[in-house]
This record gives sequence, C-alpha cells and structure tokens, in this order.
Amino acid sequence: MRHLPLGNQINDILLIAMIIGWFVSKASKDKGIFDKSPFNLILILYVFYTYFTLWSASFFLGFPAPVHIFDPRVQSWKNYMILPILFLLTLNNTKNVKEMKRLFLVMCLVNLIMNYTTIREARWLTAWQNRFKIHGLLCGLESMNFPLLSAYTFVIAGIFLLTKEKMKKIFLGILAWMNAYCILFLFSRGAYLSTLVGAFL
Repeated sequence: MRHLPLGNQINDILLIAMIIGWFVSKASKDKGIFDKSPFNLILILYVFYTYFTLWSASFFLGFPAPVHIFDPRVQSWKNYMILPILFLLTLNNTKNVKEMKRLFLVMCLVNLIMNYTTIREARWLTAWQNRFKIHGLLCGLESMNFPLLSAYTFVIAGIFLLTKEKMKKIFLGILAWMNAYCILFLFSRGAYLSTLVGAFL
C-alpha cells in the first residue's frame, strides 16, 4: 500500500476521517462532542502535556520549535498520540453492547490479518532479523505491532474465558494461539515483558 499515492499516510487519513465523522455525528444530534467520562479530561490533558514536553525538550536542547508537520519530532509525537486518540474516539462513540460486539469482531478480524502477514513475513527471515524487518499492517508504525499483539492476546483470552459458545471459543482460542506464536518469534523484549505482565495479572 505504501507505493500508492499517500499510501504511507493511510493511518493519518483514517484517523482524520474518524475525527470528522465523530464531530459530524455529534453535531447532527445536537449533543456535546464529549460524553460524560473522567477519561476525556485525562486524555486531553495527556495530549497537551506530551506536546508541552516536546516544546520544553526542544528549548532545553536548543532545537527549533516543534511546529512543522514534517518535523520528525512532531511526526513521532503524532504517531505516539494515535492510540490515546483512538481510545478517545471509541469512548465517545460506542454506545451499547451491540456496538461493542461489532467493534470486537472487527478487532478480531484485523488481528487475524495482522497475524497472517506477520507469520508470512517471519518465515522469510532469519531469527535475528525479525524484529527489524517485519512491517505487518501498520504503515510507518511497525514498532506498535508487538505491543498490540500482546494487548490483543489478553483481551481475546478474557473473552475466551467468559464465552460459552463452542464455535466462538474455538475461534478465539486459535486467534490467541496465533498471537502467542507471533510474539514468540518476533524477538521483542517489550512484547515479552508485556506478555509476562499480562499473564501474571
């Protein structure tokens, strides 16, 4: 996808589209942009705090102000903010159990595709290359593949333990096993640590 026009910006385009959809949806219902939740203020303050630290670090080190969109520091901060913003979007747009189930199903399908591409790429490489060569689905955000796989594993494992339907258990069990397989052969210390902490909890 990266070779297509704006292919390496697909994550940003999708995120902007979701934010616009969020504002348009709220405006059409004559409701406030944010639903009542203490997480909203925490996340908004976190976004501003991290950007403030980017400014203060630049000033301390004598670097130019981080205001240009093509500045690598701003791009790194923007990539770091994707997951908190996605959480904010989900928090303010998921209303009932039915929508949560749909969201979980989409997450599982994306996770399945991520596992397929990760396993396929891992088979092409020698062990010591894996951590640096595997790209997965996240264009420009390859380092997020590992923690996402680890986080998904325990969300899926939790639902696996709660559900009583046999076919769902089989699907979720296979998906959790594929995640564990990917984590094992990616040689990422962060993924190993987060997996151990998740298993302990």
